[in-house]
Amino acid sequence: MKTLVSNPIATQTFVASFVLLLSLQIPALSFSINGRIAPRYTVNAAVVEVERALDNLVKNFKSRSRFVSLQQAIELALLNNPRLAIKYTTIQQSEWNLIAVRRSWYPDLEFSNNNSYNFFSKNLPLIVTNSTIIAPSVNLNWTFFDPSRTPNTNSSSEILHANQLLFNVEARDIVLQTQLAFFNLQEQQQLIKNYQGILNSTTEQVTVTVANFNAGTADISQVEQIRTQQLKTLNLLISSYKSLALASAELAALIAAPIGTMTLAAGELTLVGEWKESQAETIAQAERMREEIQASLAMASSFRWSATAIYNSYLPTLNATAAGNYVSKSTKYENRDQENKTPIRPVKSIERGRISDETNWDNRILLGFNWKVFDGGVKAAQAQAKQYSAQEYVDKAASQQFTVAKEVEIAYANYIASKLALQTTKELVQSASNALIAVRSRFNNGFSDMTSVVQAITQSIDASREQAKATKEYNDAVALLYRYSAQWPDGALTALNQRVKVLK
Repeated sequence: MKTLVSNPIATQTFVASFVLLLSLQIPALSFSINGRIAPRYTVNAAVVEVERALDNLVKNFKSRSRFVSLQQAIELALLNNPRLAIKYTTIQQSEWNLIAVRRSWYPDLEFSNNNSYNFFSKNLPLIVTNSTIIAPSVNLNWTFFDPSRTPNTNSSSEILHANQLLFNVEARDIVLQTQLAFFNLQEQQQLIKNYQGILNSTTEQVTVTVANFNAGTADISQVEQIRTQQLKTLNLLISSYKSLALASAELAALIAAPIGTMTLAAGELTLVGEWKESQAETIAQAERMREEIQASLAMASSFRWSATAIYNSYLPTLNATAAGNYVSKSTKYENRDQENKTPIRPVKSIERGRISDETNWDNRILLGFNWKVFDGGVKAAQAQAKQYSAQEYVDKAASQQFTVAKEVEIAYANYIASKLALQTTKELVQSASNALIAVRSRFNNGFSDMTSVVQAITQSIDASREQAKATKEYNDAVALLYRYSAQWPDGALTALNQRVKVLK
């Protein structure tokens, strides 16, 4: 080793090899081996290309963007989402089923007409007879007493009520999903704004550090540290744009936005307001108003009425029948010769083409009853099955009450926790911003190292992410409390009523 160092030619060869190795690993550096090293560092072309491509992506987003506020998004979802149209068809089916049951109260009117034409010969070829019969009839049947009819009507009415409640459940779910999608989109837009600001600040630091390196006042490790952070922040920004596209597509689907447009949230990520009711008041409101519970109870009532209708079918039914029959018979007699069609014997003119007409009108009104006294207990078993179906929905309603209370408790706890987190994240962002400014100033004046700068940048990124997350979670909690307590946000009920008018 001593020989190598003492040999000027060997020393020059070693230095040249080391410089070549560095130039392969760091293409942006150039060295001079004539005397001392002359550092040169330029901006990485790959970074410039990625930033240019990202800028084109942003321009594409803006060219087809459509900005909507939270209230507009909710109203558009209720007015346009096809899921409500699908759900409303169940209401229409139930309405017509109820109409069909109610129409069973009406009498049945039946009209028939039995016409016939007969041609026959008697004592051929002496007498030929043509006979025409016209016999219209009218029957009116009315079962005016049926003990199963009213329970069947009530059962169908309860099913209609249950489907109306479940339609409201679907509408509330769409509103909640729209709110959560909107807040998620706002979060991504806020993160992009924050990350872009941090990336600009980091790029400035890269520029300063590279200038210091070229001036010989900074080493390559400092340059690569800050460049690594720059690339990490750029990748984070790219990932945020990807999340933005997904969040936009989700909101666009909920509001049924035109295909090809990009939906963005108008305004920055801010708090939607406070929840003023206590936890106990919110739970009481939810148990009293939640449509899921009411729908289950309505279905239980429907099955109980069905059971009553089946039991009542053992009772007699009373009916009335009014019938009218009219018969008109016309017969024509002729004497004819078989070959020349001329009379074979003299007959009086009245006999040669004699016509016989007969008419009859029959009217009757009948009262009767039908009573199936025994069927082996088949209907009794069917009624018992309906009773157990009713009990199933009663138990389901009881279970839903516990579920509703749990949902409110979780949402309320998240609301309180996120409210506390907002206070800490606000201070966190301020502290991280102050720390970054201070560390960058100390580094530029030679009192700190690049590791501290990178750590400060990372802390600033984390702080901005935590603040956006806390704000979104707070807004999510408020939206969930509205949903779980069965309350409509501003403008939602008006838009829903407009949609129902269109669907009818």
